[in-house]
Amino acid sequence: MNETAPLTDNITKISVDSKRDEFVEQLRDCSFDADRTYGFMIEKEGSESLSATLTSTSPTRIQTFDEEQGRLVTEDVIQTETTDFRVDFEREFLEVFANKEQNGEVINRLGQTTPGLTVYDRSFNLAKLHNLLHESNLSISVNAVRINNFSLTENTNGNCYLNTYDDQTAKDIIHEYESDITHLSAVFTIDGEDVTVGFYRSGSVRIYSKTDKQGKLLEATKDLLTELERSD
Repeated sequence: MNETAPLTDNITKISVDSKRDEFVEQLRDCSFDADRTYGFMIEKEGSESLSATLTSTSPTRIQTFDEEQGRLVTEDVIQTETTDFRVDFEREFLEVFANKEQNGEVINRLGQTTPGLTVYDRSFNLAKLHNLLHESNLSISVNAVRINNFSLTENTNGNCYLNTYDDQTAKDIIHEYESDITHLSAVFTIDGEDVTVGFYRSGSVRIYSKTDKQGKLLEATKDLLTELERSD
């Protein structure tokens, strides 16, 4: 997992019909090599989770400057891309540490390789998540929200990003615009360190500060999302 900031974790609910060992073996059977356009490398394997990397290649054309000819020339090259992901068997989550496009690529390739994998297309209910954050034993404060279809007056409408400076204001805004909240930013205080985390309705979680608390934050976040699943 890339630990540079900001860290993006696309969290998707999944189920695996096959046994864990069978799932792992299917990934091993599709290890990346020179004869494949994509393949997997298992980085870490445990009874509760598996961390791996998807490597994929694609032909592309680039332009370079040829000094001898004194002009730009076009070359056909093979582009290689790697994407880290983790399968949480215990909570039934797929985590992809990349952008939206790479997240889709991992889901697609896993579907082709592991027939027993089911991916559920769900989004976060950020209003319910906000309630769970405050019901938890975590030290947090909401500092920003993004609202779609925000109307300041009867004749205005647009998307709005609002900074909030107290929890009651954040609570009131989230309650009023519950169905239109697309992003919620919160400051977690862990072991005396403040770390800002962004939650997106699409299912992404971003840690905006480089911190050695990333692992602890992600585990706490997945526990909250598990509770969120149960409450739906």
